[in-house]
Amino acid sequence: MFKTKWIFLIVFFACSAQASSRYFFTEQVYPEKSYDAYLGVDAGYYSLDLSSPYSTLFKEEFLAFNVFIGYKIRNLFSFELGYFWTDKSSQELYLSTGESFLGRTSPGEYTHSGSLKLKNSYFSIFYNLFDYYGFSPFFGAGIGGSRQSISFTHIPDENSAIASDLDRLHGRSKIYYKTMLGANFQFWKRSGIRLMYSYDMIDGIRLRSSPDSLDSKPFANSSFYSIGFYWLFQA
Repeated sequence: MFKTKWIFLIVFFACSAQASSRYFFTEQVYPEKSYDAYLGVDAGYYSLDLSSPYSTLFKEEFLAFNVFIGYKIRNLFSFELGYFWTDKSSQELYLSTGESFLGRTSPGEYTHSGSLKLKNSYFSIFYNLFDYYGFSPFFGAGIGGSRQSISFTHIPDENSAIASDLDRLHGRSKIYYKTMLGANFQFWKRSGIRLMYSYDMIDGIRLRSSPDSLDSKPFANSSFYSIGFYWLFQA
């Protein structure tokens, strides 16, 4: 977690220095009427690295979505609020009779299906490098809160020590940091498309009620590759 905070701070101050230099030392020409607010939605591929044995319990690749609203200041930088969530697909773990898992022995043939869903809200600052006929690359940094929804189903639906340990796992709300890199393509007067890569630093998240046989910090950092549509309007 110490390293991820340094990454966040370096990106944040680099963005601030770049945007400040453009704001104070570059002559800007602004139209009388501009669309300074925007809202939109992203969709894409979310990759999550899980430590063992969590990688056998949950998927590490998700379809993810993000809704956002933001405000631009002189087309140099923007403030954005967003809500992000993943799909909740399950992954099956089959254990045969006598097979060991989590330090316990399976009493019979069991299939444990684990589902993990992430739900994050965030505040970000984006810095536009330049705007060339609607093409505007950007980078930025943000801070947010992450929550996790965890559930299991067991077949057969009979109580076992392994099933009891898994059912004790619960998500926990936690602050996290993120950095972003991407580009806006304003193909139309009041709307456009954005491509973005987001690096989420969630390695500090601990799960609640995890058994002694499981590390309570299952996550490494994650990546979100997305394409989105945004609409501009006057605030």
